[in-house]
Amino acid sequence: KKRVEQLGKEYVRTHSHEKFNFTNDLLKLVKNAGFKAIAVSGSPHEIIGAFATSVGITVGAATQFEEKNGIYTGKVERNNGLHKNKVSAVKEIVEKNSVDLSKSIGFGDSHNDLAFLSQVGIPFAVNPNARLKQIADKNKWPVIRDDENALKTVREHLSIRRRK
Repeated sequence: KKRVEQLGKEYVRTHSHEKFNFTNDLLKLVKNAGFKAIAVSGSPHEIIGAFATSVGITVGAATQFEEKNGIYTGKVERNNGLHKNKVSAVKEIVEKNSVDLSKSIGFGDSHNDLAFLSQVGIPFAVNPNARLKQIADKNKWPVIRDDENALKTVREHLSIRRRK
């Protein structure tokens, strides 16, 4: 397990500029607007944990693999890539942290994120898969596809929200 965690940290260190290039600015914008950043992902905890730590996210949930004595058993404890598990993880975080989703911003890239995107006050589809893109368009949710667009779009929606 320790080796996989090291690889997760190394991956984030060496690839964050490629994979998450606008994330720091986006998180800074969201945090400065008074929101708390929470990550719920279907990706492995070892990657998401390293990423979350690198950008200052302290609350979250990711796919967990079973381990005994620091060795993976090959079994999955919790697969947050599955819709029902992601729903459960979001519910647990919301309850534990007293989060009001209707006063929250949500970012998702897959139809597996619909459970919380449909409940947040400001949902964003980020590089969405085809199914989420279709639903985002139908619901007139902002779709973010690149760095410049992401920051501009979020800034505009936060500005609209403040005026309400």
